[in-house]
Amino acid sequence: MNKMLCCAGLFVGYAVGSMLGGPWTFIAPAVGFGLGLVGDMKLMHGSHGSHGGNEGGEKIMVRDPVCGMTVNEKTAKFKSEHMGKAYYFCSQVCKTTFDKNPMKYMGSGEHSGHSMHSGHSCCQRMNRKTL
Repeated sequence: MNKMLCCAGLFVGYAVGSMLGGPWTFIAPAVGFGLGLVGDMKLMHGSHGSHGGNEGGEKIMVRDPVCGMTVNEKTAKFKSEHMGKAYYFCSQVCKTTFDKNPMKYMGSGEHSGHSMHSGHSCCQRMNRKTL
């Protein structure tokens, strides 16, 4: 939901400034906008819950490091940890491939493209399903 208190504050400030006249014509809209902006920031700060971020069941999409497919971190069935970092996979085939040589799939992003690994059975199955 978009909060637009800054715009409302600007318009109210403009109306008040017009009634008061003089320098208030310029001061009141600025003050109204500023107060509205602070209100917007306060409302938006509270809209995402705690600073943990994604606790409302939102999708957190990550890339399978082997085949490059997008995987939902929350619902992924296949996961490995390497050097303190979690990696998520679209299939057992990709997980096993990663587990054999994790360094091959880390860092440089060389293996992030789906076309480079189209020989994997998981990728062929997924491509047939999506076509």
